[in-house]
Amino acid sequence: MAENGNGHHVGPSVIELELTDDIRDAKLVTKARSSFGSKSVILELHHQYENKIIECYPIEPNKWTETLDRFVNVLESEGVEEKDRTALRRWLNKSSEKIVNHFSEQYKARRTAAQKAREERLEWLKNSPPLELSIKDALRMHEGNFRVKGMINGLGVVEKVYKAIGLRCEFCDGINIKANYRVASPIRR
Repeated sequence: MAENGNGHHVGPSVIELELTDDIRDAKLVTKARSSFGSKSVILELHHQYENKIIECYPIEPNKWTETLDRFVNVLESEGVEEKDRTALRRWLNKSSEKIVNHFSEQYKARRTAAQKAREERLEWLKNSPPLELSIKDALRMHEGNFRVKGMINGLGVVEKVYKAIGLRCEFCDGINIKANYRVASPIRR
């Protein structure tokens, strides 16, 4: 086992995936592994497919349907028959929980102390009451939960100021987000 730089031991980056009886009986795959380092699934096919080694990447746990489709496309490009592709897709889908758990454990173990501290700080900021700031002061800030005093006019670039626009409920203190710019910034004209 290796260390992650924080003095904590990290489990293996590559794990063996268990083959189902159907896959073993059909003699499709001799060995299957999941690699966190390359975000991939590696299959060693049986002799009917010339003992090919196929690597499918990237494995995206939060986009599992796209991952399955990509997996099938890789198998098709390597000349795997349709019935075998279907069986392997079902097998990968059954193995999804083990793969996702492995990726999440590896991610947690490999985070640096700075990443952990930043995530904790952001969580604290999100749950804390907003600070009242002027627009000038809010422009200097890079993150946080603020209530801005003043008026934003169209004379300057203020896109840095907001990631989401919402209303805070005075009774429950919850935030009702009206516009979310976290994914993509607004279009500049």
